[in-house]
Amino acid sequence: MLPDAQEGFSTLEAGSDYPWFGLVCCAGFLFILFLEKVLVHHQHSHDDDSALVTDNLSLYPYVLMIVLSIHSIITGIALGTEARLVQAGVILIAVLAHKGTAAFALGVTMMRGKVPMGRVMRMIALFSFMTPLGILMGIGLMKALSGRAESIFEAGFDALAAGSFLYVALLDILQEEFSREHHHFKKFILVLAGLAVMAVVAIWT
Repeated sequence: MLPDAQEGFSTLEAGSDYPWFGLVCCAGFLFILFLEKVLVHHQHSHDDDSALVTDNLSLYPYVLMIVLSIHSIITGIALGTEARLVQAGVILIAVLAHKGTAAFALGVTMMRGKVPMGRVMRMIALFSFMTPLGILMGIGLMKALSGRAESIFEAGFDALAAGSFLYVALLDILQEEFSREHHHFKKFILVLAGLAVMAVVAIWT
């Protein structure tokens, strides 16, 4: 997504060397950071550490649900705005693979937070609709736009989606998994394997 965004902004700003794609990517990263760490941050009294820990455990599944849902909408919009079939197929594969791991992480977090099973099922079902909703929004907006506005929109959401992907992968999934004591080496090998797969996919994109 990020190389696509770079190519799109380079075409739009042919006389400028400013890395707009990087700025918008950072904006996507900071937007998800703001949602998770600022907007939905719960204010606690630090006098009772045990209450703080309990409240964090009960709140975090809902925070993660909000963050992953918004991230899914952004990536769905980026997919819906993609005009090239091959590139759209590659993004779709990446989104599907990421969606599965994100849903798994969300489900595990809910179970650890002791969320009632009925609510878990409803939240997972709602989460599953976020990416298709984003795709429909992206398609609709692309049909409503044309020319330069269409190109700006496509490049912008590619960069935003890249930033949100980076945030969710680094600060939600990897940080959570590596904060636990077991299987660090195996987890690192799996991270390398995922990176290798995407590096190979990049040959055709």
